[in-house]
Amino acid sequence: AKGLAVAASAVSGIPEQLGETGRLLPDPKADPDRTAEVLADAIEGWANDPAALLAEGEKCAARARSMFQEIRMIRQMASVIERASLPAGDYVSPGLEMIRLDEHFPNLAVASKATLRWEYLRDEIPHTFYIDRRVPGTGFLNRDEAILLYNLARLFRGRVGLEVGCWLGWSAAHIAAAGVALDVIDPVLGDPAFRDSVAGSLASAGLSHLVTLHAASSPAAIDDLGRAGRRWSFIFVDGNHDAPYPLFDTATAIEYAEPDAAVIFHDLASPYVAQALEYLACRGWKTHVYHTAQIMGIAWRGDVTPPIHIEDPDVSWPLAKHLRRFSPTI
Repeated sequence: AKGLAVAASAVSGIPEQLGETGRLLPDPKADPDRTAEVLADAIEGWANDPAALLAEGEKCAARARSMFQEIRMIRQMASVIERASLPAGDYVSPGLEMIRLDEHFPNLAVASKATLRWEYLRDEIPHTFYIDRRVPGTGFLNRDEAILLYNLARLFRGRVGLEVGCWLGWSAAHIAAAGVALDVIDPVLGDPAFRDSVAGSLASAGLSHLVTLHAASSPAAIDDLGRAGRRWSFIFVDGNHDAPYPLFDTATAIEYAEPDAAVIFHDLASPYVAQALEYLACRGWKTHVYHTAQIMGIAWRGDVTPPIHIEDPDVSWPLAKHLRRFSPTI
């Protein structure tokens, strides 16, 4: 913050705070001679180039200003409080920004997974299972998955996204809250009761201006929007999970994807959804699978850096055989 060049070893969160500024030194516990050598080189370089020393200090000061503004610190504190007040049974990965939209979904309720009959439901995962009490036969993304989706969408703030399958708007609200202008395609929106419920939740959260609802079926509606000139950077595929719909929805959507883009999947526990991720991997997209209750995943290309998700350490996370080929690291 004082505009000084910084050289520091990697302890106590320093790499995250330093970012691309200053000089990060090797671990002195691992190789003290190497640490001393790199530090000496840094000091010598800055001493012999005052302009570089000044520029490095200005970079450090700029990073400090961006990271330690009052509003940012307030948001961080709010996130800590939100995390501490999570209902029992919820889990959220450390390092992800928190958001709570529960109040905008008055029919959000906790349910037993025993009430659902889907062969790919992972009822052994103990995280809280959420439903809309009016339609208890279909679940929402759980807390871990909703927060992960929100953080993935934050990468595309100010850009245009597509959601295939919104059910009652829980996932759409999390995407829009991240600042993504969202096209939502779901035939259920043709039912006035469902549409009014989704629109009401979005309005309550102050997100109506960011979301356009399309009461139509995919993949035809995706193609119609694409042909009309729509292009998307963020694509969330969570519609009909029966074959061949996940694959067809994905293949159609990426025809209209921006060069820097990501496709997000929920329910990769189903091999039919995983076929779509496999399709993108075969087309050269980078892929990653996240350990969540129903397994989420991402495929991306271009200038995209997916967030790190740390799975719940208190849960055993077996990975289905049909997902073992996908990259375990970002």
